[in-house]
Amino acid sequence: MKRHFTPGLTILASLLLLLWACTREPDLILETDQPEDIQGLAAWYQRQLIPSDDSAAFANLNTPDWNGTLVEKHGDSTLFTTLIRSTKQINRELHVVKYDGAYYGVVRQYEFGNPDSLVVGSFTVNGRLIDVGFFDRDKTYTLTGLAENRNIVLMGDETIDGGELPPVTVPPPPNPFPPYIPPSPPPYTPPPPPYYPPPVGGGGGGAPPGNDDNNNDIIDSLQNYPCAQAILAELPDLKNDIAEKIKTTFQGDCDFHMVFKPSSSLGNTVDGTHTSRINLNNGYNYSDGYQIYSTIEINEDVLNYASKEYILVTMYHEALHAFLTVESNKLSPSDFASKYPDITKYMADIPGGSIGKYMFVNGHSTMATNFLNQLSEAILSFNPNFPTDRANALAMTGIIETDTENKNLNAKERDTRKGESQGTICNTP
Repeated sequence: MKRHFTPGLTILASLLLLLWACTREPDLILETDQPEDIQGLAAWYQRQLIPSDDSAAFANLNTPDWNGTLVEKHGDSTLFTTLIRSTKQINRELHVVKYDGAYYGVVRQYEFGNPDSLVVGSFTVNGRLIDVGFFDRDKTYTLTGLAENRNIVLMGDETIDGGELPPVTVPPPPNPFPPYIPPSPPPYTPPPPPYYPPPVGGGGGGAPPGNDDNNNDIIDSLQNYPCAQAILAELPDLKNDIAEKIKTTFQGDCDFHMVFKPSSSLGNTVDGTHTSRINLNNGYNYSDGYQIYSTIEINEDVLNYASKEYILVTMYHEALHAFLTVESNKLSPSDFASKYPDITKYMADIPGGSIGKYMFVNGHSTMATNFLNQLSEAILSFNPNFPTDRANALAMTGIIETDTENKNLNAKERDTRKGESQGTICNTP
């Protein structure tokens, strides 16, 4: 059965989205304890899709991240925001209102390529354009284009039969008197700013970690790894020091926040990986500054068996890889090469795939020398009795190409069970 839109339903849906756009506040973000809410949202979305064999069709390019859906409550309405597509230049967000048991939704595509504006297009679930506009640097929205019958196709309906959009029933004007006066359309609803910023790093995202004033979040996330926890207890300002060394070396223009967690999926040779997300100060581009939020995963073998000095330098190394990954995503290949002429990317193999890493192509360049010296000094500051040659080996290995002697020194600190470490040995499990 085909559904018909009525003026009342259209006005209600538009007003709900207006409420959504005007009242979205961070303190209204809720973790849903009702998985059926998300299941119902996903089922509604699937019912809207018009099947197509074209792999490049609008809806076929979308892959909703239902597990990452933001759920907000406003009175009797539930508001859902789901990331359904993400590239280096665009994000598509599914914005859905649930009211009185029914779902009403629209897809918004945010284009991040222009440094002076954020272009926003609104579409039906299957890709019919509704409107297009942009946010300027002051976050002021300007509508630049409006499709005909926007108020008719604004919302997806719960059932579409036979691959057709729902028809609309328009009552004839009264005749002969009084003259017909068309009803006023519902107020135009500007789109909200994007919830999800441009993606960076090893994929995924999640909300930025909170409480970055100390190492409590790291200590909590490294339970059962007393050696790593001891390092953080001894160096309460470690995260800020890592961020500052990276910023001073690379003239970074962002705030860098990080947490460290264990990983059991990195194999025998890779020490760490990361997932990063950025937060844009102005909501749509990098020009006014940004913050990097990285979750850095350290190989459990390192946390269990390496010396404290090795664990410490691994945290610095993996933070460096996270920062450079963000820069690589933020800049074009030519701009990255111009800004970081001494840096090259390589792929490190892990079980089931590979991950991107970065190294200095010239260990004697100013940039490389500055960073390596800072790492060696950090190790020797932590343990003044640690041999300088080993501190240098730990600083170098993994971020520049080193000789066999330095690799062997590095390996002795990576696995203290061999009995050849001169660092601070932790209790093995």
